[in-house]
Amino acid sequence: MKFFLLSIMAVVLSVLPALAIMQILVEPETENYVYDYKMTQADVKASKPDSIAGLLSKVSDINIATKGFAAVLNDVSINGGTFEETAILFNGIKVNDLQTGHFNLDIPVPAISIGSITVVKNANSSIGSAGFTGLINIETPKYDKDTYKARAEYETYNTQYYGLSYIRKLSDLVIDFSGERSSSDGYHYDTDYYKNTTLLNLEYDKSYGLSLGYGETAYGAYDFYTPLLNNASWEYLVSKFISFTALKNQPLNFSAYYKSHYDLFVLRRDDPSYYENRHNTSFYGADLKYEWAVNKGNVLSAKYDLQREEIQSARLGNHYRDKNELLLNGCFSIMDNITANLNAAAEKYDIYSSYDFMPSIAAVVKVTPFLKLNAGYSTSVRYPDFTELYYNDPYNHGNPDLKAERCVEYSGGADIETGAFKFGLSAFYRMSSDLIDWGKDNASDTVWKIKNIGKVNTAGFTATTGLNLDFAELKLGYTYLDSYRSEEFISKYGLTYLRNKLNASVDFEVLSIKVKADYIYKNYINRNDAFHGLDITLSRKIVDGVELSLKSENTLNWYFEETPGIPAMGRMLSARVELEY
Repeated sequence: MKFFLLSIMAVVLSVLPALAIMQILVEPETENYVYDYKMTQADVKASKPDSIAGLLSKVSDINIATKGFAAVLNDVSINGGTFEETAILFNGIKVNDLQTGHFNLDIPVPAISIGSITVVKNANSSIGSAGFTGLINIETPKYDKDTYKARAEYETYNTQYYGLSYIRKLSDLVIDFSGERSSSDGYHYDTDYYKNTTLLNLEYDKSYGLSLGYGETAYGAYDFYTPLLNNASWEYLVSKFISFTALKNQPLNFSAYYKSHYDLFVLRRDDPSYYENRHNTSFYGADLKYEWAVNKGNVLSAKYDLQREEIQSARLGNHYRDKNELLLNGCFSIMDNITANLNAAAEKYDIYSSYDFMPSIAAVVKVTPFLKLNAGYSTSVRYPDFTELYYNDPYNHGNPDLKAERCVEYSGGADIETGAFKFGLSAFYRMSSDLIDWGKDNASDTVWKIKNIGKVNTAGFTATTGLNLDFAELKLGYTYLDSYRSEEFISKYGLTYLRNKLNASVDFEVLSIKVKADYIYKNYINRNDAFHGLDITLSRKIVDGVELSLKSENTLNWYFEETPGIPAMGRMLSARVELEY
């Protein structure tokens, strides 16, 4: 398989110089979906992120279940799905972890190098499988001049962050390098950590790109996978990422990619010999894409992707699978007031007997200058990861006979924007079959087993509003979710979703000091507790290019357990200095 992929790459690279001189250019690459939420580069900068998870937690439809610090381990889910069912992309390349969705956000992207984030909050097939409840595309920043950034932060619990970013334009070559280091003594027993991340992006002539990323994290994993058993565990992760893209603005373009992830898990930190796991996972592949600009606003594309997935594990064994994927995407502008996406994916793993076909359609209609309506129909598939298939330990038993999850989803909504006022309302209904979840029949059972649990139908709505005044900006978002399941049992992850989530924020400036307050309320289904979080940030420009900020996170010091038995962080105070030239 490796030889086959290398052969494809060699053939494509041999013809790239000829393709490069073709004069037929398409418009800059278009996103293959009508997105629901776009956090622009300016939005990201204003949010002063310390992690990807910290940014995403501000989106009403997204739930971030943090274990330990936000920089360490986070389960991300959209609209009542599980943390396995959200597709995570980096610069358009799907990077979901093959071992377990717990590591989906463990990608080598320094917080200081987050450019923009696009969110699609419904089932989506534009990127193939894995977008079961939606997708999140994380992009690196774009600058039109040389830029230097540095950040230093000190927080409670001897928590420290240091980040550096250097972007240099040399004629047609753009060099973008960033790195960060963060660490903490921990807010609770066995929650200490350190993390190092570096990322290098090279771009030549806006047509050729190379990305090299490396991340290393070690942390105390108090009961992360064994809730309520008081295990002081420890985990060490290494993530590597490489991608190469050629002829991005040509009709025919090519990309190749590689991602690996190493996981060392020790169940009892004070007695490593009791139980230890070591896993090496990797995936690599190449794709060819042809994009045809029919006319302005109408783009068709077809992409074929061939991917190899591997795991070598002391506990799961050695397993390999190959995936063939064909994607057809269309983005259309109709009568100047309708934007539509037509997507279809055909995908097959060699361990299954047939292809899965996933069509979807979404449209936005501009009824008046201030009113837009949207509607969508989507299908999606999610294949089980290696942990779900093969994992076994004293507390969890995998299942090699798992079938893929499938869903059909209907969605609709409206957006109103009149000057300073914005309002949005969206709703969805998702019908899932063969949903995969860890569970047990009785609370006294010590072993969590995984299986296809039958049908689960989920519905919900989100209402957002914003008011941008001369002296302040206010935002409010509320999401409500409910579901029906055909089989009753005690769920470990999947059916413990949020019932209610409320986000509210206000930004204003007084005496040259920018003030930002973020409030979040959330409660889970089948639980009586709730979280009330209030973050307050004060920032002031000292001189041109230098800003000082003070932040109080969880100002109310509200005690909460995202996962029962694992205490979340209490009040956190920090001071940050940031330079940008």
